[in-house]
Amino acid sequence: MERLKSWFLSSYLVLASLACVVLFIQLLQLRRIEVLGALMACSALPGFFLWLYTRRPARTSAHLFGVTAYTWLGACLAVFGTLTSRDPLWWPVLYALPLGLGGFLLYLLWYSRLPRRQLIQRLVPLPPFTLYQMDGTPVTSASLVGKPTLWIFFRGNWCPLCVAQVREIAERYPELEARGVQVALVTAQPLKKTQALAQRFSDTPVMWLQDRDAQAARKLGIELRYGVPAGLRLLGHGRHTIMPTLVVTNRDGDVVFVDQSDNYRLRPAPQTFLKVLDREKAQR
Repeated sequence: MERLKSWFLSSYLVLASLACVVLFIQLLQLRRIEVLGALMACSALPGFFLWLYTRRPARTSAHLFGVTAYTWLGACLAVFGTLTSRDPLWWPVLYALPLGLGGFLLYLLWYSRLPRRQLIQRLVPLPPFTLYQMDGTPVTSASLVGKPTLWIFFRGNWCPLCVAQVREIAERYPELEARGVQVALVTAQPLKKTQALAQRFSDTPVMWLQDRDAQAARKLGIELRYGVPAGLRLLGHGRHTIMPTLVVTNRDGDVVFVDQSDNYRLRPAPQTFLKVLDREKAQR
């Protein structure tokens, strides 16, 4: 199933984008409402990803109400225009329903969902694991005990939501530093990719840690096999990744907060874990 997901997104975005080109040309020639509807339905998901890469939000809603309404509106226009026309065109409906609406619903209800296993438990330490700094130096989870730690497990710099989340953490780092919190950014992507991302945030003294072969993620139950879209493998991003996960541990190493969403587009806002850190500090 996960292998199917890895091929779905890249293939669908290419196919839907090509369909948009064809439909746009046909719309200029025919000026038919059913063609406009098909174009709307097919452009919904490519347009959404364009928005992700340009506006760079750190999270979205689960149901993407705006994009969903836009897609359904396009599909309805395609059907309405075809059924009410004296000279109906049926091919726009084939673009709008199976490709546009069907593909979007697959993304929304199937691709976005994560197969979570709740192995990270509150009020107990994280299981022991080893990560690696950018210079290859090993770091054990036990060695980070002694200070509150914010753990951000992210997919990679190919994921716009992950990069936006890292940027958000960098912007709020002074608040974390004032609370005595150390920040560990963990990813299973190739070292060179993480080094390139770390260079963009070189002014923020966080720990960039590589989870080689996703061994730590496997222990924590957050490994996502074949989670990298197939098209990105050509750019050297590997096959497997980590499910987006946020964990807060106290100075004793016990987990005091964990966010294991079952949707990769959902991430906790900084206010959420800052409140946890303040509450933990007040209890000391």
